[in-house]
This record gives sequence, C-alpha cells and structure tokens, in this order.
Amino acid sequence: MSKLFTLQSKAIRAAQEERWEDAITLNQKLLAIDPKNIGALNRLGFAHLQINDHQEAANYYQQVLQLDSSNSVAKKYMDIIKNKLPVKLPKALRHSDFVDEPGKTKSTTLTRLAAPDVLNNLSVGLDCQLKSTESRVSVHCDGKYIGSLPDDLTARLQSLIEAGNQYSVKIQSLKNGSVIVFIREREKADNVMHITSFPTESNSAMNLEATDLAREEEDPVYMGETGDDEGENALDSESIEEALKKVYDQGDEDVEEDLDSDDED
Repeated sequence: MSKLFTLQSKAIRAAQEERWEDAITLNQKLLAIDPKNIGALNRLGFAHLQINDHQEAANYYQQVLQLDSSNSVAKKYMDIIKNKLPVKLPKALRHSDFVDEPGKTKSTTLTRLAAPDVLNNLSVGLDCQLKSTESRVSVHCDGKYIGSLPDDLTARLQSLIEAGNQYSVKIQSLKNGSVIVFIREREKADNVMHITSFPTESNSAMNLEATDLAREEEDPVYMGETGDDEGENALDSESIEEALKKVYDQGDEDVEEDLDSDDED
C-alpha cells in the first residue's frame, strides 16, 4: 500500500472518529507529499470548521477553488462559512448497512420525487423514515418529503405498518435523476409473524389480502424462500464506487466509506 493511500485512509478515519487535530496533522502530511491534493485540502477545511476556525477553513477551500473553480464541496462549505450556517458531520458509509436479508430487505426506486433543490441535499447512506397514509407510503429524510414507494410495494407495506411492523430506510443510490432506497424490516408485529415483508413475486403476490392479516390465531405460514433478485436488491456497486471516488478525488465528507479493512492492510 502506498504511503499516500495509507495517509489518506488514516486521515479519513480520523475525521470519521471526530479526531480533528489528528485529521489536520494527517492531511498536512498529505499536502507535503502532494501540495495540490484537493481531497486533503477539502478535508483540512472541514476539520478546521469543526474546531471553529472558520478563517483557516475558508483559506483551504479557497485553495481548492483556485485549483478547481467548479469543485462542489469547496463551494458548498464556502457558502456555509459566508452565511454562518451550521455544519453537519459527515455520515460514514458502510457496506453492512446494505446487506441483503431474504424476505427482510428490498431496494426500490422512488416515484413522485421531490423538487431538485431537496434531492440535491441528499447523500448516499442517509437515514430516512417511512410515512404511511391512506393513499401512499412515502420516504422522508430530515423531515422533508423525498418520494413515494411504487404502488405495489405501497399496497403491501401499508397493511404491515398498520399492523405494527417497523422498517428502517437508507438512501442507497443517487444517479441519473433517480433515488433508490434500501428498506429493512427491523421489527415484526406478533399478528403478522406469518407474513414476509418482501416475498419474491414468483412465490407470493405483493398485495396482501384481508384474509392474510386475519391469521392471528393460526400457526405461522411458511411463505417459501424469499428475497429479491440479486441484481435488484444487492447494493448498487456503481454508486458505492462513485461515493468512494468523491472521498478520494474530491474529499466529499457527505459520503465517506468505512475503511477499517484498509487500515489493517
């Protein structure tokens, strides 16, 4: 492993663990090797923001913009500094957050998307919530509407959520103008223990019949081997590569990868 990559990995890890002084030291070592390393400059700016040294943070972001006038990361944080806005900590991105569990997880593309200005503030790995109404099941992030689940999935989950099932949701992919979310069943209600949240359509229809929800006193019903096709339900590898590229090439703290395995190499 090259010295540059090792320093880069340690610098990102320090930021994830909020060791800002260590992050500053490590990124400065990176700059000593590569003075035009935009990722290191962006990370230095962010670390100085976290210790409330906004003047030094602005200095590093200005250096980025001198090298790359269109750099979105530097532009975003310069706007934050100028407008004295709060700075959100980055959210680490872990592959384990997207591990498929047959019958309990599903990736799906949202419909009825929110306006572009809302979608532009999303990042891969962001935690969201499901909200169920009579007409749809929608996804909300940071209290804002993002989009709705497809009609067939809405029809199924409405009944299960009403019955007491609980689900977690994360942004899985943001590309080509679409938003893909990863839904995981976190808790199953006693009266729907016999019902699989996400069966394959070949084994079970997506829509629930009223009789399915009326089996509270019956023995659990085995629904067969469940889970989505690998291609649809697996973590979008391209989106992860894009997320990592932002870390290494731009230093975008919104989508940082968990680098435990890299540090051990």
